[in-house]
Amino acid sequence: MRRYLAPLLAGSLLAVLFIGPAPAENILLNLGSGGKTLAADSISGVEHQRMKCQFGDDGSATDCSHAAPLPVEGATAHDSALSTLDPNPLVLGGDATTSLPTAVADGDAVRLQADDLGRLVVVAQAPRDLVVHQRSTFTTTSEATILTAGASGVFHDITAIILSNSGSLETTVDIKDSTSGTIRLSVDLASDGGGAAINFSPPLTQSTAANNWRAVLSAATSTVYITVVAVKNN
Repeated sequence: MRRYLAPLLAGSLLAVLFIGPAPAENILLNLGSGGKTLAADSISGVEHQRMKCQFGDDGSATDCSHAAPLPVEGATAHDSALSTLDPNPLVLGGDATTSLPTAVADGDAVRLQADDLGRLVVVAQAPRDLVVHQRSTFTTTSEATILTAGASGVFHDITAIILSNSGSLETTVDIKDSTSGTIRLSVDLASDGGGAAINFSPPLTQSTAANNWRAVLSAATSTVYITVVAVKNN
């Protein structure tokens, strides 16, 4: 059997609180006319009305759901001047990790990683998936590719280059960022084991996307080895 508390008159509506198995902890409006039931939660003997979350501009209301979550954002849009309505930044957090996480698919949402002291984990230059490398050999003075072109709109910016000369002649290697293009770097290699290892930070940038990196020797010798490491960029 339901038990009803004393009726409460609020404006023109008669509200009755009731306690019973069905419906539990709810508020029945206008009991005598079969009114609507409002959801409620009883906490320490006090009824708290349950309400659905909505959001929207004036004159509109969208129910919060998994498909339409409550927006959490600052007042200032990307690439806009900081608004006086946005004086305090949002505090961001990440997952503390001491082991490698499982990789997600390209374009998926992903959690920020930090060490167990809260310091953000970053990767130098680029993510591993965007690093490319290629090894080439030269014995003549003909220009040839040392790093194959990226896809349309993609630059290959060099982060490291390693050269060695096992031949009996000294030679100079000119590095170009496209076929028959501008010389971006020249390295002189001594004979019989001369070489160079160069790291670029920031990278040696490519001037035009989707082009090969090329090299040419000033003198034919056998053999010059060139290894290039680069990152994809746009």
